[in-house]
Amino acid sequence: MRWIRGAAPAGRGALIACRAVVTVTVLLSVYLLGAGWLASSVIGDKMLRAGLEFSDARPADPTEPGFRGDPRQAFGHAFSDVSIATPVGPAPAWLVPGTARTWAIYVHGIKGNREDGYRHLSVLAPAGYPTLLITYRNDDGAPPDPTGMVSFGLNEWLDLQAAVDHALAAGAARVILIGTSMGGAIIGQFLARSPTVDRVAAVVLDSPALDGPAVVEDMLHTRGLPFASTIGSLGVWLADLRYPVQIGQAVCVEAVARYRGPLFIAHGDQDEVVSVAVSDRMVAARDGHTTYLRTHGGHLQSWPEDPGRYRRELAAFLAGIGG
Repeated sequence: MRWIRGAAPAGRGALIACRAVVTVTVLLSVYLLGAGWLASSVIGDKMLRAGLEFSDARPADPTEPGFRGDPRQAFGHAFSDVSIATPVGPAPAWLVPGTARTWAIYVHGIKGNREDGYRHLSVLAPAGYPTLLITYRNDDGAPPDPTGMVSFGLNEWLDLQAAVDHALAAGAARVILIGTSMGGAIIGQFLARSPTVDRVAAVVLDSPALDGPAVVEDMLHTRGLPFASTIGSLGVWLADLRYPVQIGQAVCVEAVARYRGPLFIAHGDQDEVVSVAVSDRMVAARDGHTTYLRTHGGHLQSWPEDPGRYRRELAAFLAGIGG
C-alpha cells in the first residue's frame, strides 16, 4: 500500500472519531439494556407482585388512608357481608343498602382495601345509593390470581364483572362504577371488554392508572434517570417477556374516552405516581358529559386538598344521574 504524504493524520483522526462513536454507542447500549432490565425487575417486584402493604397508622377518620373497620364502625351504617362468585373463587364484599335502583360499586387501587372507598361512601350513602365495596383476586380474604401477580385490570376486570352481575341479579337496574388508582384501570378494562357496559349509569375515577407503561415511565422520570422514556419502554418490553402479565397491554385510555355515559374524574397535577397528563389526554378525547376536578394534590390527594369541594362536586354529579 502506498501512503500519500499528509493524508495519514486525517485518516487517523477519522479512525479515532469512528472508534469514539462505536465506544459511546456500545456504552449507551449497555447502559440502556442494563437499566431496562433493572426497570423490568422493579415492575415485577413493585408493580405486579401481589400482596398488601401494611401500615402502623390507624387514623380515626374513616376518610383517611389506613382506616380499618367495616361500614358500621366507620359511619354507623347498616351493611351485609356478601360473597361475590368470581372466576377464581368467592371474594368478600360489603353491601351498604340504599333506596335507589342504581347501585354503586367501589373498586380500590393496587394493594388497597375496601375501606379506601369510604370517601365516596360518605357521599353515596346520603344520596341513597346501595353501595358494594368489593375485593378482587389477590386481596386479603379473596382468592389469588393463578399468576400470583397483579395485572392492572387485565385479569381483575373479570372480578368486577362478577360484582356487576351480582348487583344486577340482586335487583340493580344500573350501576355506577367508582375506582381509585389501579381501580380505575380495572374499570377501564371492564369498559373495553364487558358485555354489560350498557348497564353502567356513570363512572367515577380518582387518580386513575389508565396507562400502565406511562406509570413506569413516570416512575423513572421521578428518579431522574437519563433516557427515562427509552428505559421505560425497554423495561416494559422485558417485563412482558419475563412475567406472565403483559403490562404493555394495560392501557385503557381510549376505552374510558369512548364511554358515552357521564364521567366524574378527580386528579391532581402533583401526582407523583400517575401523571395527570394521562387524564388530561383522556378527558380531551371525550364527547360524553364530564366533570373534571383537576386539583393541585398528589396521588389520591384531591379529597384532602378540599374535602368540601370534592363532596359538593361529586354530590352534584350524582344528582344529575338520578336513581
